Amino acid sequence: MHQQQQLSGANAVNPAVAMQQYLPMGDPQQQQQPKQTPAEQQVSPLLAAPQPLASPMSTNHVPQYSPETNAKYKLKYKRLRKVVKQVMFLNAALCDEVVKAEERVIRSREERRFLLKKLFQYQTLSDATSRVGGGHSRAKPPSISPIFNSGPSSVTPQGMLGSDTPKVKVKKEVKKKEVNSTEVTKGKSKKPKPPAPKLIQPIPSDSSGRPIFPIELGTLTVYSIGEVVCDRAGYHSNDYIYPVGFCTTRLYASLDDPLKQCIYTCKITDNGPKPKFEICPDDNPSVVFASDSASECHRMLLERIRRISGVDLVEAKGKGPDFFGFSHPTIQNLIQNCPGVKKCISYHWVKFELCKMLPESGELTVPSENDASISFEALKKSPMFRQLVSQREQHEGAESSAHLRSLLSKH
Repeated sequence: MHQQQQLSGANAVNPAVAMQQYLPMGDPQQQQQPKQTPAEQQVSPLLAAPQPLASPMSTNHVPQYSPETNAKYKLKYKRLRKVVKQVMFLNAALCDEVVKAEERVIRSREERRFLLKKLFQYQTLSDATSRVGGGHSRAKPPSISPIFNSGPSSVTPQGMLGSDTPKVKVKKEVKKKEVNSTEVTKGKSKKPKPPAPKLIQPIPSDSSGRPIFPIELGTLTVYSIGEVVCDRAGYHSNDYIYPVGFCTTRLYASLDDPLKQCIYTCKITDNGPKPKFEICPDDNPSVVFASDSASECHRMLLERIRRISGVDLVEAKGKGPDFFGFSHPTIQNLIQNCPGVKKCISYHWVKFELCKMLPESGELTVPSENDASISFEALKKSPMFRQLVSQREQHEGAESSAHLRSLLSKH
């Protein structure tokens, strides 16, 4: 026990001795501290309290830089700022290039779609021509070369009867083949030919292939195709489809003055089991020609124009599909491609073909554009319209001369 107490006494820690290890040389406090034993010198470094290290980011110590160092960092800052600006401009230029590339991709897709349509049309045409060519080749009578090949046998003497008998047989066989071929051609000619596809003109469309409205087709302007109603039989026939919301405008003779043109708005609206067709002039909106038949609306309009003009300016025979415009091949093709048309049971599908060579005007003319009851330009060329114009000019000339005479008589 006495030895353990001596060891514990030897290992005792003296705080003053521990602080001596952290005092600098030459400090006056170090001279006042008492001397340590060897045991105390070994233990004191282990129990000494650690001092905090001085960090360069501490608020007490702020580094001071020379002007040369500041100038160097300022130069680096300017260089970095210049690099950042260049990167920003480069990023903006790359964004512009990406936008242009997207536009090129969209344009190339549209061209690809257009070229594919043309390719399909050329394929159908080539298939049709090959079929027609094959049919004609089958209908041709067989060659009569055996008759010419039998020519050398005629040189044989007349006593040889065997040389004459093959000629008669060959001729009979050729005649039978000719009769059979004529019967085949007659049978083929009796078959009804499929109707030729209707020509349509290209119209502007967006990137997704949808048409861009309004669509101008001569004096007809289409503002909306509408929606196909397939669950009611009154909204389509064998030849046409009457979509609800269909809206067009057309130029024709005005109700106030038939010698002047006016814009007529044509609409198809929902009216229960049957659609409602409306024709309304823009110069007189209070007048509306409405019926469940497009031809009846057109007939009422022509009848009113005849009554106002006082002459049989045009035959009052309604041609509603042509006046409204849903019989135009280009518009009929758009309606036929609308969703729900396949459910229209009574409608007969029509084949259309894109016109390859448009006229100089850039628009495909249809027969209805030359009809005086549809087109105002065709109406102006009619003899009754010219007669009405001449009567109007004579009447105005007589009125002007009478006015001049009255003025001269007063003076």
